[in-house]
Amino acid sequence: MEILEQQIIQNRPFIVALGECGTDLHYPTTPTQHRLQQELFAAQCLLAKKHHLPVVVHSRDDFAGSWDVVQQFPDVRFYFHCR
Repeated sequence: MEILEQQIIQNRPFIVALGECGTDLHYPTTPTQHRLQQELFAAQCLLAKKHHLPVVVHSRDDFAGSWDVVQQFPDVRFYFHCR
């Protein structure tokens, strides 16, 4: 996350959104892996909030899992790309 934030700071004039990020259950995952995906997605959303960026969400076969995270950030704008 530190590297991602540095990239945002160094290239801010060119960055219009953070993404594609979200949760993906297309391939088999364990409950632990799914929680990790949600934690990382939440960290990315927090970073987007901090830098006033919208988030482009990729949520393949797990809209509910991504939605659980999105609801924690009502002041962030989200654009969904899902299947």
